[in-house]
Amino acid sequence: MSTCNDFIVRIPARLLKDGRLSSRARLLWSTLAAFADGRTDQTYVSHKAIEKLLRCGRVKRQEAESELIGAGWLRIEQVRNKGRFSRRTYTLLRTRNSTAVQKLDSGKKGRIHAVVDRSAKTELR
Repeated sequence: MSTCNDFIVRIPARLLKDGRLSSRARLLWSTLAAFADGRTDQTYVSHKAIEKLLRCGRVKRQEAESELIGAGWLRIEQVRNKGRFSRRTYTLLRTRNSTAVQKLDSGKKGRIHAVVDRSAKTELR
């Protein structure tokens, strides 16, 4: 039975059928979708919370993130505040987009300093 707090997460069929993705990467995307804002497809859930929910460690989480980024399903932005990374923003991409990334400036609560694109093994500054 459902409760009043239940809601449905829409997962693109193309994501489920994408042969480049492991089951952990699909589960990561689905988990992030459960936390994401419905209008912006962004979430700020911590990597520790993700690891606990997926029952995995840092390395497996990063591998799943890399798969999703490389396949064009996810973008991760890290905000730097006072010289330290203070927040990660996960943006779910509903269609496979190119992983071309541009430097962004948030103007609020610090500046987006780096966009992580592990598929290209680069970090933009």
